Amino acid sequence: MGASGSGKSTLARTLASSAAGVVVVSYDVHQAHVAGRPGCVVGDQALESARERVAAHCAAGRTVIVDGTHSQRDRRVAIRAIAAAHRYVTAVVALRVPLAVCLERQASRAWPVPAADVTRQDAAITAALPDLAQEGHARVVQFSAP
Repeated sequence: MGASGSGKSTLARTLASSAAGVVVVSYDVHQAHVAGRPGCVVGDQALESARERVAAHCAAGRTVIVDGTHSQRDRRVAIRAIAAAHRYVTAVVALRVPLAVCLERQASRAWPVPAADVTRQDAAITAALPDLAQEGHARVVQFSAP
């Protein structure tokens, strides 16, 4: 769970490719399927679709990386509940990229996320980071990127 800014999908793919049987469920992919394009705010239908995929993979015994910013506590709680129902634990991997770099990278995307949304997400995840371990995650790891 959790990354801030562009580059999170690359991290998720890298982690998944380094271990057999690991799958990535991306909120952006589900949003693109629902809305016809990625880059906009992930809506309820896309979240439900992604959560169904996470549950299906957990039920099949697969390790799942959920690729999303997870700046909202309720989204983290929902994933933890799915994991717990399947006797999995959750770990948060936060890729901390400076806000200016995130905004710069967004400008080069085919469908950039609005700057106000990126700024709001960055502030929310930054505020949440000190308390993530108390939410019940087995591990919280932060990587700083230039």
